[in-house]
Amino acid sequence: MPSERIYRMQAEQNERLARGLVLLSPQLMDWGVTACFYAALHLVDGYLARVGVHPKNHAEREDWIRRRLHLIRGDYRNLKRFSIRARYDVFQMNPATAFQPAFVENLIATELEAIRNYIAQLP
Repeated sequence: MPSERIYRMQAEQNERLARGLVLLSPQLMDWGVTACFYAALHLVDGYLARVGVHPKNHAEREDWIRRRLHLIRGDYRNLKRFSIRARYDVFQMNPATAFQPAFVENLIATELEAIRNYIAQLP
């Protein structure tokens, strides 16, 4: 099983990808949103690895979030919801409803940052 350090490195890589996509192209914001979600997922998995838990799927991870990380549940849920929307809804083909770079920057600064800060202060 991967260690907390490996998960943290993956989270940092996903966040760098999201930030890079913001700078690269507004047409890639669906992937920026997805990278934000996976950064959060790896932060959560890193904490869970620290306490000896290795979820096998999203449902199991979300159960652990509900039980042990409930204060970030809303932030995580928002990132997941936007990621699903970015990956599976065709709405992003319409420029009027597409995710914009500022939206991705806001996800990084709010939801992702809240998750990172909360996990960092846990024993």
